[in-house]
Amino acid sequence: MPFQALRRIVLALILATGPALALADEAATYQGVAGAARIVVTLSEADGDAYGTYFYESTRRDIDLRGKRRGPVLQLRSEITGDRLSLSRSGAGLSGQLTTAKGRTM
Repeated sequence: MPFQALRRIVLALILATGPALALADEAATYQGVAGAARIVVTLSEADGDAYGTYFYESTRRDIDLRGKRRGPVLQLRSEITGDRLSLSRSGAGLSGQLTTAKGRTM
C-alpha cells in the first residue's frame, strides 16, 4: 500500500465490550488502531457531553478525553496531551481521526 494511502487510513475502532454510546453514563470500550498503533478507548456520554480515556497498548498510560457530540460526530480533546479525536458511529463500532498535538493525523 502506498505511503499516501497509509496516511489516509483513519482511526478505526471496533466495539469490544460495553453498551452503545447512546446510553447515558454507561461506559463503552473499543479496541482498534491509530496508524500502526493499537489503542483502547473507553467512552461515556450524557446529555451531549462525552468523556473517557484512551491508551496505546504499548504504553498502557491513560490519556483523558472530554468533548461534545456535534450531530453524528463526537469531538474529543485531551487536556493532558492536546490530542483530538473526531469519531462517528460505524456499524457496531466507531471510526474517525486522531490528530496529535503536533498536528500528525492518523
